[in-house]
Amino acid sequence: MPCQPGPAIPKPPMPSALLTTSIIKARLAAALPNQRDTVACDMIFSAANAELTGLDLEGVLRLYVALTAGVPSPTDMAALGRLAEHMKFQPKPLETTYYRAKGALPADPRVDSLLKVDLVKRIYKAERKRYDFGEDYHPRAITFGRGQLGQDAYKDVVRTCKSELQEILAYARLRGLFECPIPARPSWVDWVLYKMVIPEQYRDIYSNHMVEDFVVTAYLGLKIKTSGAHVGRNDVQTLRFAVAVYHGMFGMVSWAQKMVQTENDWDLVEGYLRSCCTHPAEKDGPPRPRHTHGDDCDYVHEVVP
Repeated sequence: MPCQPGPAIPKPPMPSALLTTSIIKARLAAALPNQRDTVACDMIFSAANAELTGLDLEGVLRLYVALTAGVPSPTDMAALGRLAEHMKFQPKPLETTYYRAKGALPADPRVDSLLKVDLVKRIYKAERKRYDFGEDYHPRAITFGRGQLGQDAYKDVVRTCKSELQEILAYARLRGLFECPIPARPSWVDWVLYKMVIPEQYRDIYSNHMVEDFVVTAYLGLKIKTSGAHVGRNDVQTLRFAVAVYHGMFGMVSWAQKMVQTENDWDLVEGYLRSCCTHPAEKDGPPRPRHTHGDDCDYVHEVVP
């Protein structure tokens, strides 16, 4: 008697593909426009927490657009809430942002060894000591925030760390987009390329502490790199000259260096600054009487004891 086939052994279910931006694009493109929020909800509620955390910026923004194309339903809002809770783009403290800024800078042994998070904290402390309430809002203000940097410093950081700054903007600002009670399409997101838009003006972004932490750390690192390139400077001299330039003392320090005929001896430069007026009347002219620069030198010592 021929053997009868036994019952079919069920095959184990195939593991579902991890949620990625490619999958999000394909599924949303295949759906009718009025069904894309439903498809987005399905993807969000079906994904594990880790999958949502692993999504890149484009994937997160595409889901956001699908859920807010019309008036969001309660289910859409719940999906937005789950995505906001588990996406990786969350504001970070100074200690985390500092490492991102340091890693964004061109490799340099002096920057690697001398740029510390405590140095950034002392910059903030020294600036806070000299800050006049409301000065950021003066129509003629040229430096802003806890780090008192201006437009030129910001442009240096953008030029050197553009892609990393775009990522920091996502971490700093995206959570606020999801917390808005009425879904919006702010201009600080490029809704065509699904990227963050880097503001042209520092005054438009310095009030976000995470962004400011990145800019201050990166700019300070650039000044350390420049200062450290001078042959013969030790670590303390490198930091003091770097902090002086960060503080806007480049012109007076350059003049003092000419007067005492040294590039590297901070003590001689400081002695001249404390005893002489060094504001030039012209771009390359002699100094005009004003005041000595004791407080500027005190600032340098507060940051680099």
